[in-house]
Amino acid sequence: MVSKKIKSYIKLMRPQQYYKNLLVYIGVIFGDKLTQLEYVAWATVGFVVLCLISSSSYVLNDLKDAEKDRAHPEKASRPIASGVISSNEALIFASLLFILGISITLAIPVNQLPTTHGKFLFLLMVLVVFTTSQSYSLKLKNVVFLDVTLIALNYVWRALAGVLLLDIEISPWLIILGFLGALFLALCKRKADLDFLGEKAPLHKPVFRYYTNELLQQAITITASTLILAYSFYSFFSKTTIGHTYLVITIPLVTFTIFRYLYLLSQGSKVARSPERLFLDKQLLISGLVIFLFFIATIYTNVFDQLLEPLFVSFNDFFNDK
Repeated sequence: MVSKKIKSYIKLMRPQQYYKNLLVYIGVIFGDKLTQLEYVAWATVGFVVLCLISSSSYVLNDLKDAEKDRAHPEKASRPIASGVISSNEALIFASLLFILGISITLAIPVNQLPTTHGKFLFLLMVLVVFTTSQSYSLKLKNVVFLDVTLIALNYVWRALAGVLLLDIEISPWLIILGFLGALFLALCKRKADLDFLGEKAPLHKPVFRYYTNELLQQAITITASTLILAYSFYSFFSKTTIGHTYLVITIPLVTFTIFRYLYLLSQGSKVARSPERLFLDKQLLISGLVIFLFFIATIYTNVFDQLLEPLFVSFNDFFNDK
């Protein structure tokens, strides 16, 4: 019985959603700090704090949505909706998670960070993440398109939290890509949920009264197109690529990855309803891994200078001759 209760509390924290908080490492990875252990260590502290704060929000959200979750075929088994954890227990648990997250933040020694204001800016972003989540849950999730915009912004806040904590300069294009990528996933999830729930969709989320398949498809098409365009601009103009344009090689693979996700959406795959299952698809896993490794090699090694520079020089000479 005790074991079942503990498992219910862990389920209530939604650890499968913690992948979102990996965005706190964006600054470390793309700011060329991945080889500096102190940066990785403090980013990991930030990751833990964001996980605790996120879990606190998830518990409060489940507490508020318990009645609606009971009408959802997949969410009815959640601990609060199923009655395994009472409302009072959930409220106390959410409070403890929030207090623990804030306490860890306040305990960060300022003199061990790159700047004295990093800790307080990080705390501000942590509170922004929590406030945005609660604003969404309490009211704004019922405003068409504002709901998915807030979801996307909460991804951006997580990335900025890590950047501000460690005072790392990154390309503004990464922030734009983070927002557009999160917006794309949120819109796809809305469409997947609408397809899955059908006429019962408004019982789970009132905002589905305003969404239609056609409207969501238009928004997804626009966002996907803009995402590909923004990535193309990033690959050409980002500070990461000063002196070379090797990242343009990944544009076709990024395009394939987006199109693959759209294909899964059209086929009714669970991946679209649960983005945390993204890497359960082998093709998405392979393409995502190749793109990530290409970035790491570009930022942290000169392997492409040796392998590709002659090719790029030849192309430049060819077009200059023309």
